[in-house]
Amino acid sequence: MAVELTMPQLGLTMTEGTVSKWLKKAGDKPKQGDEVVEVETDKINIIEAPEDGVLIKIIAEEGAILPVKGYFWDISVMRMRSLPKIIVQSRMSIRLKSLKKI
Repeated sequence: MAVELTMPQLGLTMTEGTVSKWLKKAGDKPKQGDEVVEVETDKINIIEAPEDGVLIKIIAEEGAILPVKGYFWDISVMRMRSLPKIIVQSRMSIRLKSLKKI
């Protein structure tokens, strides 16, 4: 089942983010916690895979500017829970690592 993932709000005043670098490509099989994409706001943030799966489609290419909640990648996952819970939990479980901009 494909889960659509959107641009998270990384700060209280954030309205958009720039996809700066994809660390995985379509067809890769990231595990939960693997770094998948760098997003630039006022600093660089790494977005990790919310769970094990296959990165099936990259919607936003590097350099794209997306609003918060803008749709930018799909991951295919296998889970036994009901569909609405999967989408909500996947969107809420995105974990971030912040890096200083060089």
